Amino acid sequence: MADTHPLLRLLEAWGAPSSAERYRIVSEVTSEDFYYADPHSGPLTDRAAFVGFLTTFRTRLPDGRIEPAGPVDQHGPHARLPFTLLRGDGPVRQGLYVADLGSDGTVTRLVGFLE
Repeated sequence: MADTHPLLRLLEAWGAPSSAERYRIVSEVTSEDFYYADPHSGPLTDRAAFVGFLTTFRTRLPDGRIEPAGPVDQHGPHARLPFTLLRGDGPVRQGLYVADLGSDGTVTRLVGFLE
């Protein structure tokens, strides 16, 4: 997994079955002061708040997950990634994540937009 872009790894956290697994993924690919916002949450200003958000997501949508809908497009420390929110086998929403990456390659900021 070391060669996988941190944004792709971070998407795996939405579908992770346990809080411990979500925390592990988030800790591996985000900075300590990670910032997250989307139209339904935020701003969240640290990892713990984000993991709590993911736990709420899993509680409300136990069969929900977010998958990439295209490749990561990166320009210097900035990246974007189209995504699909799925429930079961069906798509629910499309969106776009815009991220900032730290010099160590971790995601420092992630902002989601829904179509």
